[in-house]
Amino acid sequence: MPKRKIIVWGITLLSILFFVSSLAIAGELTSLQYKIKSLHADWNAGETSISKLKGKEKKKRLGLFLPTVSPRVKTLSDDKALMEIQSEELPSSLDWRNNGGNFVTPVRDQGNCGSCWAFATAGALETASLIANNTPNVDINLAEQILVSCSGAGDCGGGYIDDASNFIQDTGMPFETSYPYTAQNGFCGNACLNWQSSTYKIDGWQWVNTTSPTVAGIKNALYTYGPLVTTMSVYYDFYYYRSGVYQYTSGSYQGGHAILLVGYDDPGQYFIAKNSWGTGWGDSGYFKIAYSEISSTVHFGNWTIAYIASGSSKQPEVTLTSPNGGEVWAAGSRYPINWAYTGDPGNLKIELLRGSSVVSTLTSSVSKGSNGAGSYNWTIPAGQTSGSDYGIRITSTSNGSVFDTGNGFFTINRPSITVTSPNGGEAWAPQSTKTITWAYTGDPGNLKIELLRGSSVVSTLTSSVSKGSNGAGSYTWSISSRQSTGPDYKIRITSTSNGYVTDNSDKFFTIGSTYVPPPSIVVTSPNGGESWSARSTKTVTWNYTGNPGNYLKIELLKAGAVVRTITSYASKGSNGIGSYNWTIPSTQTKGPDYKIRITSTSNGSVTDIGDNYFTIN
Repeated sequence: MPKRKIIVWGITLLSILFFVSSLAIAGELTSLQYKIKSLHADWNAGETSISKLKGKEKKKRLGLFLPTVSPRVKTLSDDKALMEIQSEELPSSLDWRNNGGNFVTPVRDQGNCGSCWAFATAGALETASLIANNTPNVDINLAEQILVSCSGAGDCGGGYIDDASNFIQDTGMPFETSYPYTAQNGFCGNACLNWQSSTYKIDGWQWVNTTSPTVAGIKNALYTYGPLVTTMSVYYDFYYYRSGVYQYTSGSYQGGHAILLVGYDDPGQYFIAKNSWGTGWGDSGYFKIAYSEISSTVHFGNWTIAYIASGSSKQPEVTLTSPNGGEVWAAGSRYPINWAYTGDPGNLKIELLRGSSVVSTLTSSVSKGSNGAGSYNWTIPAGQTSGSDYGIRITSTSNGSVFDTGNGFFTINRPSITVTSPNGGEAWAPQSTKTITWAYTGDPGNLKIELLRGSSVVSTLTSSVSKGSNGAGSYTWSISSRQSTGPDYKIRITSTSNGYVTDNSDKFFTIGSTYVPPPSIVVTSPNGGESWSARSTKTVTWNYTGNPGNYLKIELLKAGAVVRTITSYASKGSNGIGSYNWTIPSTQTKGPDYKIRITSTSNGSVTDIGDNYFTIN
C-alpha cells in the first residue's frame, strides 16, 4: 500500500477513535445528568478539566493514604468546652474567604501527581498563618514540593495528612520559590540551600474527629480554628462537578482524597471546600457538599484536622529587591543594593555569591534601613572577574535564619580590550607609519600602548590615548629608523584607570624589511580522543616552524595540571617534524583527562598543548 494511503488511513483511524471516545464521554455525562435530575439532587454536572482526562490520569488527582492511628484517639470533638458552643451562638453561615477579609489563598493545581495530601495541608498552613497574623487578602504561596520531596509523608503516589502535619509543625514550609512545584517526586537536594531556616510553621495540630464526624463538631472547629484539613471518598461522578451542592449520585469508587474545608451554610445545609484540581474544575476550584455526605458512602469529614497556628510573633524577614536577577553591572562602577524588610532584623551582613559560594563580604554590618526598606552602595572592584552567575545574600547579624539571596543571578562585566592589529604575522618596516587598532567593551577609559619584544617592554608608544568610539579605537605609530629589527614583537594595550583591563597581540609580528616567521610548535599526537595503555610505548609527535631551539621539554598534564615531565631534552626534529617515543609507566594513574604539553627549552613562550583530552587506561 502506498505510504500516502497508509498515512491517510492512520489519520482516519485516529479521528474515528477520538469520535468514539467523545461519544462515550458525552454518554457518561448525559447519563449522569439524567440520574441527578431523577434523584432531585441539587448539583450540576458538566465537562471539566478533570472529566476530560483518561481514567488513570483522573485517579492521579487523588492520593490520600488513610492515617494508621486508632480511630479512638482523643479528638477536639471530645472537648466539652468546644462542643458546648451552642448552635445559636454560631453564625448561620461562615466562609473564610469572606470573614472580615479573604483568609484563603488561591486554588492551586496538583497536576498529574497524587499529592492532594500535600496541597490540603499546605493550604491549611497558609490560611492559619493569615488568620494568626490578621493579614487577609495576601497570597502566602508555600512550597508543596517540599512536602512531596522532603517530608517523608508521601510522594506523587500518595501520602498521609497526619505525617505531613507533623512535618509542618517540626520543620515548616518555605515559600514556593524555594522549590517550585514540579508534579513529580523530585529530590530534596534540588530545593534552595538553607530553606529550613525560613519557614512557616504551626504550634500544633489536633484531630477534630477521626471516623465519626458530626456536623456540629466540624462547624465548631471551623469557627474556632479556621479552615480544616479533611478527607472524602471520591466516586466517578465527582469528576463532573460544576456547581451546586454535591451529593453522591452514581459511579464507581476512585480513591481517597484530601481537601481544605473553608466554610459552611446552614440554610443550604452544605459545607464549602477548596480542591487542588485547578480552577477548570468545579466552581472555580471550589465545591459545596451536603451535610448528609458525612454519613454517606462519601465519608466526607472523616479524619479532619485543625491547625493551631503560630501567633503574630513570626520572625522578621528581609527580601533582596536589587540585584534580583537579570541585571548587568560593570566592574569599577557603583550600584545600590536594595532590600525590603518586615519586623526588626537588626543590622545586616551583605555577601557576594558566585553560584552558591561566597566570593566576598561586602559589609559585615550595615543598618537595616527605615520604613521597611534599606540600601547599600557598592563599588564593584575594577578587577572583579566577569560572570553571569553572581548573587547577593543579605543576612541578619543577630539571627542567621533571617536572610535572602534574591530570585536569580545577575551579571558583572569587566571592560575588555582586544588588540586587533598587529596581532601576529605582520611585517612592519622601520621608518614607516602603521596603525595600531583595537576593539573594546564597556568603558576602559584612556589607554596606554607599549611595544614588547618577547615578554619584555621595549618602549611606551603613548602613555594615554582615547579608547575610541563605538567599540573600536586606533593609534598611528611612526616606527623609528633606529628601531631594532626582529621577528618577536608584540603590542600591549592597557587601561590607564584599570590595570586589569589589558591585552597583548596574540602572536609575534616582525619589525624589519623581510618577514621572518616566528617559531612555533604544534602538538599532533596525542591531540584528543586517543586511548593509550600503561606499560605501552607510544610516539608523541609535533610540527614546528622557524627555530624553536634545539631541545624541547615534554610534559604530561592531567586536568590542566602537570603530573609528569616525560623528558627535559627531546630533539626538536627536522624539516618541521619531531617525535619522541614514550614508554608509559605501569604506575601511571588511569583517567580520561590527559594532555601533552611541548615547550622550547630556550624560549618558554614557544609552547603548545594538545587540543583535547586523551585517555590512559
